Amino acid sequence: MNFICPSCSSTIGKHIFSSAERLHGREKNTHNIVRCSSCELVSLSPLSKKEDYKIHYPANYISHRPALNVATPLSLRKETCVHRVRSFVWSSWVMEQWGWPSRVLGHSLSVFRWFRARPIGFFGKERTLLDIGCGAGVFLRQQAQLGWSVFGLEPSYDMVESCRKKGLDVRQGFSISQGWTEKKFDVISLNQVFEHVDNPREVLMDVYESLQLGGVLVMNLPNWRSGAAQIFRSYWYNLDTPRHNLLVTPGTLRAMVVESGFQIKGMYTLSSMKGWTGSIEYWLRDFLGIHVSEGAISGSKFLNLLLKPMVKVLDLLYLGDNLHVIAKKK
Repeated sequence: MNFICPSCSSTIGKHIFSSAERLHGREKNTHNIVRCSSCELVSLSPLSKKEDYKIHYPANYISHRPALNVATPLSLRKETCVHRVRSFVWSSWVMEQWGWPSRVLGHSLSVFRWFRARPIGFFGKERTLLDIGCGAGVFLRQQAQLGWSVFGLEPSYDMVESCRKKGLDVRQGFSISQGWTEKKFDVISLNQVFEHVDNPREVLMDVYESLQLGGVLVMNLPNWRSGAAQIFRSYWYNLDTPRHNLLVTPGTLRAMVVESGFQIKGMYTLSSMKGWTGSIEYWLRDFLGIHVSEGAISGSKFLNLLLKPMVKVLDLLYLGDNLHVIAKKK
């Protein structure tokens, strides 16, 4: 096995296990999951490349599905108390605009889920946002309705055309330089995108150079350290081979972000029930050979209610399914 770490370029790694394509069931070939012996990043080997995009991302891929919805006109939403509090937390804690009493209060409020799930879910007049891997543009439309000037980068031609029909400024490509060369952004987001790239260091440097001084990177992606990942291993729903090239832990992601010049303001996990119920479906279907119709497990209200307390505890222990990072350009 010829292994090259996508983060540190080391050629020495330990094979952990192999996993098959499970989401679409198009092939039974196994994919190697390897831990780098130098930086400890876990990754797919060999990596999925940009040339394979059309093969691995069919029209019914999850982030593409909303493109089928009929577009509705963009209109500003009414500002609520939650919007104002989120704005206060962002300005006081992340941007450090006020004195220490406000920063302490902002930091205290930042631990609540209503902020962590949508840290920039507030009115952003005169603020600019670039969403990398914007898919069908759902997140861009949400932020546009809050007054943000939004821009998107997306590799899928069909998704780009769909976004443009909805009035969104979206460019096709894999790097920011393919869409914008001079523009600097207040916020750049990567929502469930970073795990797909084959050049993490280059992506982070590209983001850093494209942010204004004091600009912020907002990112979320699957957490390899999560309880579900460690229990289900190759049957973990968020493993999603061969689309996910990178499997990060809080430690490996922190190292890459900090070494790229960012100051990490917040790192936390927020779990989705799908990470557990989807993994159970895969395990029953592919390991035990039990026929399970799609959605039979994830749609179970009883199972979701049963798992919810455990999932909340795991988030407190940084063992949740999805790892979130808020990092500021110094």
